[in-house]
Amino acid sequence: MENASRSGLGLTTAKEFELGQILFVGRNDAELVKAVVRYCIPESASGWQVGLKVIENDRRRADRAATEGACQISWTGDGGNRVVASGKVENVSEFGAQVRSHDVVPVGEAVRVGGEGSAWVGTIRYCVQRRDGYLLGVYFFGDAQTTGPAPRARL
Repeated sequence: MENASRSGLGLTTAKEFELGQILFVGRNDAELVKAVVRYCIPESASGWQVGLKVIENDRRRADRAATEGACQISWTGDGGNRVVASGKVENVSEFGAQVRSHDVVPVGEAVRVGGEGSAWVGTIRYCVQRRDGYLLGVYFFGDAQTTGPAPRARL
């Protein structure tokens, strides 16, 4: 570990991590701390400079389940036209899902995400560009967020 504060850690690693990825890091022979990746930039040919924010109280209301399943994201575009993008559900919880797509979906847009016998209706909370496309955060509407089973869990 290179530097640490009460709320953050900076370190150099041989591995690249994705923004938003949750990590458990040991600090000075103490117990593990939960942290989220805030940045990851190449430092040299063999390393990455990683900035972590320590998560003291996880604000999530429900645990995420890693999933694996193709999906379609649809919403009403300009002029009332239906727009459809393909994607892959990365994880899902009672209140939302994380979806990877090659298409930009506007933040705040009401969407339907469906695939493999499941469908959700929600709103886009974030759309972050990655090397292989975009990572979308979908917050489900209402009490009954899902219809059908959740996509199959990774084994």
